[in-house]
This record gives sequence, structure tokens and C-alpha cells, in this order.
Amino acid sequence: LGKLFDNIKEEFNLFICSDHGHTSYPKTFHINSWLLANKYMYFTDKEKTDLVLREKKEKELNAIREKNKNKLKFAFLSGVHKLYFFTRNKAPWLKRFRVFIPEKIRTEMTISESRKVVSKAIDFSKTTAFPCPQSYGNVAGIYLNVDGKLNNGIVKKEAYEKKREEIIESFLKLRDPENGKPVVANAWKKEDVFSGPYLDEIADIIVKTNADYFPDCIYSEFITKKIIRKFNPITQHEMEGIIVAYGPQIKKEFKSDSNIVNLTPTILYSLGLSGPKELDGKAMTEFFVKDHVKKNPVSFSDYNTQYAASKKLRSKGVENKEKVRNALEDLGYI
Repeated sequence: LGKLFDNIKEEFNLFICSDHGHTSYPKTFHINSWLLANKYMYFTDKEKTDLVLREKKEKELNAIREKNKNKLKFAFLSGVHKLYFFTRNKAPWLKRFRVFIPEKIRTEMTISESRKVVSKAIDFSKTTAFPCPQSYGNVAGIYLNVDGKLNNGIVKKEAYEKKREEIIESFLKLRDPENGKPVVANAWKKEDVFSGPYLDEIADIIVKTNADYFPDCIYSEFITKKIIRKFNPITQHEMEGIIVAYGPQIKKEFKSDSNIVNLTPTILYSLGLSGPKELDGKAMTEFFVKDHVKKNPVSFSDYNTQYAASKKLRSKGVENKEKVRNALEDLGYI
């Protein structure tokens, strides 16, 4: 920021916005495990067997890692474990070689809590609903396996609404067996949250968990079959983020309970530009000093007119496309 202010001499407004916040979740809600337990989702037998073995292997390696912080010792023990695990689970006829593995090492190869990816194991010929992480912290999405929309879809269109309502009701009834608290704060039909031309591609049900529960859509607990489990508190995404605004037209002190969709119209407003009336958000005029807002009321423009103007500008910038691409590659985005 210091370099930015040193190199730009003229006045300007600066906005810094996080795309999400971070918080700590003491417990994990395994949505896959919940869907399996309620018979909304099924795994193929072969994939489930392989996943169980991989989960067991990972649990045992984690136990070894916890007991052996020395990297060299862990590398040696993990190598021995791979051979031991293979002979125990994949090639029983090699079990006679296990006698050469020291008893102390075999004792350390115990089971500990862990997780494993399950996305490739779903049997869609039997599955009614399956999860998809929405990258919003304690928000997740549930897709229904709709006939005619997805390969091997089994939910008929005439049963779609009833099935959605059934799953939503089941989510809202879910309680933590340890304390009786509701795990899910709310669950919505997608059209109650989103709108627009791409609504059909969004998850059919949007689930938001309560503050103590992280909705895990990628992993499952095959061995313990736990739906809710205590977790070493980790930081993960949450909906609430931060925004910082600075500039000649910005108030020195202000408070705002705003939304990330308001950022685009606010930046347009700060540049003296009209925002398309189709935008979901609104300009956050509470950021700006009163005189500026009085002299510069918020205005809106027709989308088609603005699009035509922006298209003309984009055509002039084609020669810079390669430079932009190179810059994005340097930053690691491409």
C-alpha cells in the first residue's frame, strides 16, 4: 500500500475487499455420511471397498505421523507401513513376511480419525441427491439426480418438488446427538436465494449450517460412520468478510452492514459512472461524505446501451490481451 500511495500522485479512492471471512469450526458435519445414512446417496461396492482401504491407510499413517515428529523416522516408518498395509489388505498370502516387522512398529500402526475423498464413488443409478461444496464456508449445495438432466438421473420431474421439500425438512430436523442443538441453520430452494439465466446450473438445495459446524461435502467417515464429529478447530471460510475504503470522498469513520454484491455499483459510483439497473447490488453511499453524495446522486443506465459502449472499448484493447495473459501467468492465475 505504501508503494501504491508513493507512485500515484493524484487523488484516488481505494477499496480493499475480502471475498469471504474466516472463522473457527469446532465440529464437522459430514454431509456425505448423512446422505448415505438417510439412503439419499449410494456408493458402488468396488469404489466403496477401495475408499475404505484408503481411509484405513490414511488413518494409520496419521497415527504414525502424530507419534513420530522426526521426519526421517516418519519416512522410514511410513515406508514400512506401506509394505505392511499391502500384505495385510491386498496380498494376504504375503502375511508370513509380517513376522519380520518389529512388534513396536506394528503396535504404532493404529487407527486414528481422518477423512477421504468420496466424489468418484457415487452410484448414480441409485442416488437421489449428492452434495457439492459452494466455497462459502458454512454453506453447501445439494444436487438432485434429476432424470433427463443428469446421466443416470432417477428423480422424475413430477417428484422433484416433493423430494426437495423432504430433504430440506430432514436437514432442519437434524440435531447434534451430543447437545441436542440444530446443526442446520436453514435450507432453501435455489430459486429462493438465486436468480438469473444460470439458475438451472446451481445446486437444487442450499444448506447453511450453524456457527459450530463446518459442512464437509468432500469427505466421509466410512469406518466410524460419524455424521457429526469433533474436529481440531480449524479456520475455514465464512460469509462475513471485510471492506476497507479510503480516499478524498470517503468518510474518515463509518459503519456499514453491507453485502459483497454492493461492491461493483459502489466502485462505479466512485468513478462517476452509472450502474446498470439490472445489478443486484446498490451503491454504498454511506461510505462517502455528504457533500459528495448530494452533488453526485446515484444514477442507473440501460444495460444494452452500456454493453454496446463497453464492447466498443474492448475491441480497442485487443492488442493488450497478450500482455494481460502474460501478467496473469506470472501471477499464477493461468
